[in-house]
Amino acid sequence: DEFDLYRALAPHALGGGLCELPGVAMVVANDLAYLAHAAVTLGAQYRARLPRPLDVQASFLACALALRKAAGELGGAQVERQRALVGETLGAAVRFVRGDASGGGGGALEAEAHASVR
Repeated sequence: DEFDLYRALAPHALGGGLCELPGVAMVVANDLAYLAHAAVTLGAQYRARLPRPLDVQASFLACALALRKAAGELGGAQVERQRALVGETLGAAVRFVRGDASGGGGGALEAEAHASVR
């Protein structure tokens, strides 16, 4: 369990470089969401074993909320980053086909495509 906790929290705490690896960032976001779920149910699992004053308020809700917030922020940032990259790539491809790209030549592709459709 400690290794899973470290795997989920350490890269997020390190910040910056994590967003450069989209697959790792999404795995960490998923791990954080899973740990948030586990934290919500953890109090109920061990409530019967706790002494009297603690069994009434056995909750890890604050921890769960922090984990869920971190998962949402990390996952959301990664989705927005990927959306921007895809938009740039598609925009460059469309500009090339229309001939708007520097270096020209793309307009011929568009004219040829229109001619083949007619």
